[in-house]
Amino acid sequence: MEVHVMRVKQHFLRLAFAFVLLLGFSFNSFAQDLLLEEEVQEEETTNCIPENLMTPWDSLANKPLNQDIRLIYNFGFEYYKNQSYKEALPYLWNVYLHDSTKYAKAAVRKIADIYFRQGKVDSTLIICYRGLKQFPDMVHLHYYAGALQNQLGKFRCAIPHFEALVKSDSNNVNYLKTLAFLYFKADDERAVKYQQRVTELEPNNLEESERLAQFMNHFYGEGADLKIRKEAYLKDPENVDLAMKYAQVAVRSGAYKDALEPISKVIEKKPSKAAYLLRAEAYENLNQNFKAIQDYKKILQLDPKDPDIMLRISVNYRLENEFSKAEYWIKKALSVKPGYG
Repeated sequence: MEVHVMRVKQHFLRLAFAFVLLLGFSFNSFAQDLLLEEEVQEEETTNCIPENLMTPWDSLANKPLNQDIRLIYNFGFEYYKNQSYKEALPYLWNVYLHDSTKYAKAAVRKIADIYFRQGKVDSTLIICYRGLKQFPDMVHLHYYAGALQNQLGKFRCAIPHFEALVKSDSNNVNYLKTLAFLYFKADDERAVKYQQRVTELEPNNLEESERLAQFMNHFYGEGADLKIRKEAYLKDPENVDLAMKYAQVAVRSGAYKDALEPISKVIEKKPSKAAYLLRAEAYENLNQNFKAIQDYKKILQLDPKDPDIMLRISVNYRLENEFSKAEYWIKKALSVKPGYG
């Protein structure tokens, strides 16, 4: 804690001495972007299940069957297999309403599939929730219900279904990705746990590693993603974007030495003012002021009339007791912007 306070004091002393305003970096986090894009609102999970689960097909329950249940199912299955869904539904509903064994289970799955394929949201949800009441572990019904609830924006309603899907297949990356993101939208830190599993199953997927880093940063605070950023960078050290993100997090976390390698790679491949500023900040915090000065001078090659950079150079010369040079750069800044500071 004392080290951190000392660094903060040093930082402000530099700025106070030169009367310079900080040049800020804007780091828009993935987590915040997602929350802004999809406005997260509290939901009443009691509204997940439709109030009325009855359908016109229920009238068939009062009519006796004149044929064996297996034969009726076979008729329905043949129509279903040939995509004659209109003809298949009466048979499948009859089976579902009159049976409670494997035929009912098979029938309800196919009814749900038909409605889902036809884009009938209400009908799909009704048959899914009716079916899940009888067969609570039916994967297909959980998938249809979860996908539709998510599509409707009722992410809290979708969560139990994807929890069931992950329970049924803990290595299904698509289920895990969806559940992690649903937890994130619900501001539930279990998002980190399941996104971690995604990265374990897809270790070379940099996009998913990026998402994990942002989840960690969102739930556990700035800098919590340092390890993930480093791992992503080491997997692809020539990737400028990954190197820059790792260096940014390292500097913000106070891991200044760790930041030097990746930010130097960025400068080597894609020199920019932002990259030089970041490395200069790392050098300053490591008391390598002359190296910071060199980076600031590189920035002046890109933007020769930046008085802020000139004052930063002055600060670093002052810290090295190079008073005449410090004065020179203050005068140079004032010549560019009279009355500055």
